[in-house]
Amino acid sequence: SNKPDNFPQAEPKLKNLRSVTVEDGKKTVFKCEILAGNPAPNVKWYKNGKELTGKNKPKSIKIKKKKQGKISELLIRKSTEADAGLYTCEAVNSLGKTNTTANLFIINTATSTTRSRHP
Repeated sequence: SNKPDNFPQAEPKLKNLRSVTVEDGKKTVFKCEILAGNPAPNVKWYKNGKELTGKNKPKSIKIKKKKQGKISELLIRKSTEADAGLYTCEAVNSLGKTNTTANLFIINTATSTTRSRHP
């Protein structure tokens, strides 16, 4: 039988996450790419060391699988300063686990632009 479990087993390998700098109110995308792993790894996301799941995951954060699960994407549609921090993607299967971490920096454009208050 040609079942996928004939492939040699391998522990998870991830491409390094890239740190991103985003303007306040703009979209943030972190792409976590799974380079290896059989059985297919389970992916979890963490912010500042806390798993983004259930009540701990803000409504503003969406986590999607792409490319048949080869990519896990973390998306924040309207990033705010509260979203800044360290984001970690972790991949786990029966053979092991690995993770990669990157920073999200938020630039507050409101404070950097001077607004004239003349009538």
